Amino acid sequence: MTGIAGLTADEFYRQRDSRAGMVATSTAYRVASVGITLGSDATSFADQMTFLTAVNLTARWCRTITLSAPAVAVDSRLGAALGVTGLNVVEVAAALAHAADPFCRVGTDRLTEPAIHLAVGIDVPAGAYPILGRGWIAMAGNAVRSAGDTDNPLGAALAASIGVAYLFRTAIGTQRLSGVRLSLWNLRGGEAAADGPDLRDASLGRVLVVGSGAVGSAIIYLLPLAGLGGEFAVVDRDLVEVSNLSTAPIFFADHVGVAKVEIAVEYLKRNGVMAVAHPLWFDEAVRAGRIFVQRPDLVIPVANDRDVRRQIQHQVPPLQVYGTTGRNWDACLGRHIPLKEDCLTCRFPQPQLVGEPALACGSVTLPAVPEAGTPVTATLPFIPTAAAVMTVTELVKTTLLGYPRNVNFGCLDFLGNVGDFLTVPRERSAGCICGGQRDLWRHLNAATMFAGLSDE
Repeated sequence: MTGIAGLTADEFYRQRDSRAGMVATSTAYRVASVGITLGSDATSFADQMTFLTAVNLTARWCRTITLSAPAVAVDSRLGAALGVTGLNVVEVAAALAHAADPFCRVGTDRLTEPAIHLAVGIDVPAGAYPILGRGWIAMAGNAVRSAGDTDNPLGAALAASIGVAYLFRTAIGTQRLSGVRLSLWNLRGGEAAADGPDLRDASLGRVLVVGSGAVGSAIIYLLPLAGLGGEFAVVDRDLVEVSNLSTAPIFFADHVGVAKVEIAVEYLKRNGVMAVAHPLWFDEAVRAGRIFVQRPDLVIPVANDRDVRRQIQHQVPPLQVYGTTGRNWDACLGRHIPLKEDCLTCRFPQPQLVGEPALACGSVTLPAVPEAGTPVTATLPFIPTAAAVMTVTELVKTTLLGYPRNVNFGCLDFLGNVGDFLTVPRERSAGCICGGQRDLWRHLNAATMFAGLSDE
């Protein structure tokens, strides 16, 4: 049985809000009344992307939402991505909110002024907090400017995350955000934030996505919208639970009980991206010969259970790009260029007693990893999507000349003023297993798409 049939509203919210409850300092968000407006001057693809993503993420925690938007048709790219046709943008927004939370109160009347108001555009209602995405830049508050590329979804999606953070922070009484200007191109804030080139469609080759939870599903949501394609394999044995509805922008109430990978792969295929689902844990997929038989060009490791990071590193992987979240409202970007930068086990060295992993060069049968429940990740709805935007931005950069352009770790602190990225070059750890994999890495990965990045 799938969906939430039989659940009362109280039980639905108890399960859904369990993750936010581990992080938020107050439960006042449960009674917050929020308004989200798409300005009459902001109806482009990027603006609709910001509006619909903000509504989607807000409906993951807020139970009363008022929507306002011009009566314009939803952009065809967003309509295709979301699987809707023949609706205007506010109708799509309301449908998204109800699909994420069937018990929420969503309306388009303004008889009651919402307590907190977010608006996309320049010409916004009095008292509303403005947000806007242009090109690679996300803006909010008094830093909003209208000029820029309206066909790039990257700055738009980050602007939505910032806007929802503003709503949530205001709802729980945390210090409100003021002016924000962030560049995903050079990972800088304020006046140092620089815009980047126009996007073009590009292939990432053979891509292995390990995990399709909060960050993984948000990455998958953004990939086709950013024009990225390839041949994707998605590995995850988890089923969607009610708690997942608080963070994952492609999971909705009628998906509860369905395999996460099936939803992720259906979304990619609907958007013209080749994809195959492997509803197995990573170690099971390796042993079954489902993955790493043909080397991937790129790995997106966005799972953190069953010692999976060490398991991946034992497969001597090619280039890896991914996002993570932290309990302190952190959205982070990670990258590993093999032989030149640190590896997964350098960065996540915690030992876990879960058996020995299968080896990339091995032919014997090793003990299976014991069953273990998926760890519960405490996070807030807007943080995984912000981490996913940073990840997809980095993936776009892999297709451009001059890569890499930034260091291999970046972090955005949504508990602070969101004024700039923290960027730190992460170095290899002495004695890590990656130090002994150099010759094997070259043997296994020499023909992969991004192998040239590891040339010395």
